[in-house]
Amino acid sequence: MLIRFLLILLFSIACLFYLYGFPKPVSNKSVIGSLEPSPTVEPRQTDCSKPCKRPPLDEDNKPPDVTDLTLSQTEVAASCPSGQVSQEGMACDDNTTIKVTTTAVDPEKDVVMYYYTVSGGRIVGQGSNVSWNLTGIAPGTYTITAGVDDGCGICGQTQTRTITIRSCNCIVPVMPIE
Repeated sequence: MLIRFLLILLFSIACLFYLYGFPKPVSNKSVIGSLEPSPTVEPRQTDCSKPCKRPPLDEDNKPPDVTDLTLSQTEVAASCPSGQVSQEGMACDDNTTIKVTTTAVDPEKDVVMYYYTVSGGRIVGQGSNVSWNLTGIAPGTYTITAGVDDGCGICGQTQTRTITIRSCNCIVPVMPIE
């Protein structure tokens, strides 16, 4: 009886693998790079010059492409250090979190995992809509690159965008003497 149950269970699992393919790694964050303290998942290292065979049909896989990468802002003014305020008439951003929207297509309509590499700050969230937190980052130009993996590695087109953080004219506030 137990052997029969185990055989039925094994057959059911084999059918699921045949119908849906092997499961992909699960992550609670779709990010790569130095994005501490968020856990990261590294994409599969694949030789993109060789075709990737995907179960259950073992057909050649066509890699997915990132077709668009949109940032809510491309320039922000850094926030003032603690104890300082922006000079009158100068706008500084206290919130340096940028919304990132990624559009990707996969020819076989495979489920894809989104990966982001940033040159400063950290990615918050997962999937095609994430936030790029640049709080506390020094003025300068920073990049974000988005790629997608359908289980055969990031072999398709990626997209890169830049953002400029400019310095803000900050002053120490003068307290009136009463």
